[in-house]
Amino acid sequence: MQSSDEESGSSPPVNTANAKDWKKRVRDVLILYLMPMFYGGITRLPFIYFVIHLVEVFGLDWVPVGLLVGGYQACRVLTNIGITFAPKIFHLFGTLASLAGFSLVWATDIRYRVPFMVGTCIVGFAETMAAMQLYAKEEYSREKDLQVLKRNLKVQYASVMVGVTLAFLFGGLVYQRLGVHGVAGFGAILSGLELVSFLLFLAVSVKHSSPQEPHETQHGADGPASTAHPAMKVSFTRLPSKSHTDALGSFSGDEFHATWVNYLIAVTMGVEAIVIGYNLSIGPIFVLNEFKQNTTTIGILFAAGAASGTVAAVTFTLTDAGERIMRRLLPSPWDIYVPMAGIATAVLVAAVPVFEVHVLGLILIMAFNDLAATILTEVQGAIATNKAYSFVGPFGQIVRRSLNVVTAVTGPFLFGVWPRLPYMVAGGLSWAWVILIVVLIERRRRSNAHIISEYLETTQTENPSERANATNANKFARAWTFKTQELTARMVKNKRVELERGGGGNESSQRRGSLQEITDAEIEAQLVLDQAQAEPQLNVAQPGAGLEIQRDCDSEVTGTDTAPAPSRA
Repeated sequence: MQSSDEESGSSPPVNTANAKDWKKRVRDVLILYLMPMFYGGITRLPFIYFVIHLVEVFGLDWVPVGLLVGGYQACRVLTNIGITFAPKIFHLFGTLASLAGFSLVWATDIRYRVPFMVGTCIVGFAETMAAMQLYAKEEYSREKDLQVLKRNLKVQYASVMVGVTLAFLFGGLVYQRLGVHGVAGFGAILSGLELVSFLLFLAVSVKHSSPQEPHETQHGADGPASTAHPAMKVSFTRLPSKSHTDALGSFSGDEFHATWVNYLIAVTMGVEAIVIGYNLSIGPIFVLNEFKQNTTTIGILFAAGAASGTVAAVTFTLTDAGERIMRRLLPSPWDIYVPMAGIATAVLVAAVPVFEVHVLGLILIMAFNDLAATILTEVQGAIATNKAYSFVGPFGQIVRRSLNVVTAVTGPFLFGVWPRLPYMVAGGLSWAWVILIVVLIERRRRSNAHIISEYLETTQTENPSERANATNANKFARAWTFKTQELTARMVKNKRVELERGGGGNESSQRRGSLQEITDAEIEAQLVLDQAQAEPQLNVAQPGAGLEIQRDCDSEVTGTDTAPAPSRA
């Protein structure tokens, strides 16, 4: 006897759901693990052998060595520029170029310089990380869960570092045992695996229009002020129990453009790469010449550094215990300041002419570098909309690789002047940037707090108790995390401007309702999820009753309005 599904000729819905789940799981593995891991191995492998081979085998001077390494880094820049226009096309192009480059080095006689130089340089076109970050942003913004997006961006970068560790570990060993042909063959294998992974990703990808459908449903034809989220009344000390998924949908839409903070984060990712750029361009030859170590030892040292970075990033950003430690000891934005300062200090430690101290500095450089890069990637993904991230994401990589070109060209020259000079220059520049970002972000925090408190003071004045709470708004807002502040202030400010332009009707009433709605959702998305575990003073009430903030703002933030205390939120 046939079932009703068979009689009607339709397939059971569960089969479609299972097919979608299968494709979703495959995309997760490819986006978060395989493609970034192979990318990390491909792009770091040349650093093990390129400079050493140019100097030790071909006997080139430092200036041409710097130009050749700069050529490799320039290829990485060009791919990132292309990704801003066509991510998948340039991902495919970069992967094919790396396969061709490694194959050219593997197939030609090692005595010929040109194939070796050209082949290694075009491997730089494999700089496709920006495309993978765009895939992740699009894939996990579709789920409208900001915590999932932030976590997966960190997982993705951790996978890159696994690939980097393997490249350094096996690359140095293979080069020592089998020479350039062996390491080029290893690179060709990694490039082939990356190509297969990318083609499989294309096969299981969803149509581009799919992720836009939730935004269209939510915002409607008239823009963001839809009736999907009824305006809710909220007092300053009470946060309604409202799902945060709609808030992510609101912010991830294409109505908000990038601000100078997004570009500051992008440039910071570039400056952070100055130290690692100098370390990669002259680090292997520094250890070889100064401490008389072979390439196997060099590979092990750099692999240990990469492993320390992976452990630091995973432990402090992806585990519950590590995240609690970070929230308590380095609340945002101190989780940006301290790793950046750690990089600036570690590179000066690496300049000490003692092998054991240099090794310590090398490991600390890579540990702080990966921790900082993971956090900056997460912050950028959280405070940028899909539209803004499609540019500022690759832009950060462009700045990063452009500065790598500078370090590649100048590193060998500075090394020729004094072997420790590149480390000293990198340390000085990094410390100068750390001071600058502290000043700029702290000023932004004060500005955000003013925007939020002004909103609270001008809207929550229905009774004396609410007015009393609103008077402490500035101090309370400054106790929030930087991401919470930035998202809330930007939504308040943009909604105000948009509604004033629209005009008509009771503008004050429209403005108030819309702003309350957005702010409630954003605070639910950011403040509750980011701070609930870290704040013992926050007690969750019964379901439906919301979240009561039971703390005195004056005891939480002390001092004047121009001297913010470190946040515990």
